Amino acid sequence: RRVRAPIGAPKAGLPKKRKRQPAVKMKGFMWTKLADNQIKNTIWEKTNDDAIELDEKVLEQVFGVVEKVVEESPKEVKQAPKHEEVSLIDPKRSNSIQIMLKGLKLTPPDIKNLVLKSDTSVLDGEKLQTLLDNVPTAEEATAVKGYTGDPSKLAPAEKYIYQVIDIPRLENRLKALLFKATFEEKFKEVESEVKTVKEATLGVKDNPRLIQLLEIILALGNFLNGSTPRGGIYGFKLNSLLKMMDTKANDNKSNLLHYLVSYLEIKNPEILDLTLELKAVHDASKISFTESQKNIRALAAGLKTVEAELKQADEAFKAALQPFYDDASVRIEALDKEAQGLITTLQTVLVYYGEKSNSEADPFFLIFSQFFSSMETAKVEAEKRKAEELKAQQKARFQDELKKKTQEQGGKAKGHLSMTIARMRSGRALSRRNLPVQTQ
Repeated sequence: RRVRAPIGAPKAGLPKKRKRQPAVKMKGFMWTKLADNQIKNTIWEKTNDDAIELDEKVLEQVFGVVEKVVEESPKEVKQAPKHEEVSLIDPKRSNSIQIMLKGLKLTPPDIKNLVLKSDTSVLDGEKLQTLLDNVPTAEEATAVKGYTGDPSKLAPAEKYIYQVIDIPRLENRLKALLFKATFEEKFKEVESEVKTVKEATLGVKDNPRLIQLLEIILALGNFLNGSTPRGGIYGFKLNSLLKMMDTKANDNKSNLLHYLVSYLEIKNPEILDLTLELKAVHDASKISFTESQKNIRALAAGLKTVEAELKQADEAFKAALQPFYDDASVRIEALDKEAQGLITTLQTVLVYYGEKSNSEADPFFLIFSQFFSSMETAKVEAEKRKAEELKAQQKARFQDELKKKTQEQGGKAKGHLSMTIARMRSGRALSRRNLPVQTQ
């Protein structure tokens, strides 16, 4: 009967490991050991720690267990009573404000001073938004105002509220400062959007090349549709441009768009430059002009917040924000005027291309953007197909020339052989005539 080896017993062929014995009791290394039967085919098969020389004396000094000496009459050490912080607001709110203070890396007195000075060089948009999100509520302000004890004993959140509650109209002031801190970035973004949409709108308005392109496509479509109900039309909806690829050629490799590109390359190559000429159309297709208008209105509303605060703020606030307000007012008014004028132009262009005047601008430009991209793809495909056809023609020409040359060489060889045979025959005949007559 087979006897099962006890768990953890050394595997056959693996000698029992020698245990080192320090001279003193040592602190243990709390590792997780591998059982002996888990060693095979691991890195540990290649190790031999017995060959490692250790300075055992040093190890015993560094990691030896030091026995604690118990004093016969230990003196009782009195700990100073722990200072208890005074909390006056909801624990969750208190925790939220403490997290804010750690993130800002500013003390409550510093925050108060910066807000009063309207210093947006230190209080950037992100910091101001954080402060605005954690403005003390009326209940919290009342609770801290009612505290008559030592302010130094207040918890961090309460210390912050204690510092800022006497800043006049704190929330409105922070909103005005936040608007100033973020204005430039927001204004430039919407200004760029208006500029791009305007450039795209003027680019497609009365564009002679674009009109000529649509004219050619109309001619192609009317020819293909012939006398069917779809033929003999004067115009088509712009989204029809994206359906040209659906009309397949008989080779099942090309389509109507490929044909258009080939036609233009021969007849009107300058039209193919429209993609570069109307680059703004691609950019405008990614912009919601409706949102741009909303953002302009939001800037105007934010400026009114500054205006309202200027009417009742202290001199320090006025000195910091009045120049900004004057400059921003002029810029927003000019941008809004430009956007309003663009709306009229855009509506005219939409109707001009057979679309509804209240249609969104970005889907309108997206049609052109996708069509021009498809044209570029078709152009690349056409060039690739031409290169392949040229290569095939060259190969066929080479094979024809090789065949012809082979045939010519075969004909010459045949003629040469015939001449050789003829000469040989003629030579033999000559030899027979010139041979001397032998006498017996």
